[in-house]
Amino acid sequence: MVRVVQFSRPCSRRRRDMAKSGKKGVAFRPDKVRGFRPPEGQPFYWISSELHASAAWRARSINCVRLIDFLLRENMAHAGTANGELIATYDQLESWGIARRFIASTISEAERLGLIVVEYGARRGYAKRYLSKYRLTFYATRKSDEFGRQVAVASTDDWRRYVAPPRRSRKNRNSAEPAQVRQPQKILSLRVIGGNAA
Repeated sequence: MVRVVQFSRPCSRRRRDMAKSGKKGVAFRPDKVRGFRPPEGQPFYWISSELHASAAWRARSINCVRLIDFLLRENMAHAGTANGELIATYDQLESWGIARRFIASTISEAERLGLIVVEYGARRGYAKRYLSKYRLTFYATRKSDEFGRQVAVASTDDWRRYVAPPRRSRKNRNSAEPAQVRQPQKILSLRVIGGNAA
């Protein structure tokens, strides 16, 4: 005689046991799980998936990555409320890992990609030098209105305007005409300067 054993699924058994005991099941809630939310008591920043997949974000050089990371860290240090008033001195950027000779070109690259906007500071007379202020274009900023109240201004998202230059395919690279080699010129006459000419 063949005995047939029927196995029930563990989740249905669990439901049956909970129904007998009168307890209600706990649904999966991502906001209650530690890995699905930012760490408590620590600052964090977010990047949208559209920005992360954009041509401007992928075209950044390593120094531009370091600049954006520094500005994000600086914004976090001010609880995310100082965008547009962020200050990054050359000494700070150099200690963050950008060589001093690359800092100016890195700032202009980040501006060209539309990731930051810089309000350049200047020397005002002999008294004081005003520092440049940086704004991350993918975050909202605070501005003062005509009554002195702080008003939130939406992000400008200038990085959306960046279009990556077209890449040349291998076929086009190899089919290009070879560089013209300059032929040496023939010497027509020899003239001796100074001394006796023979």
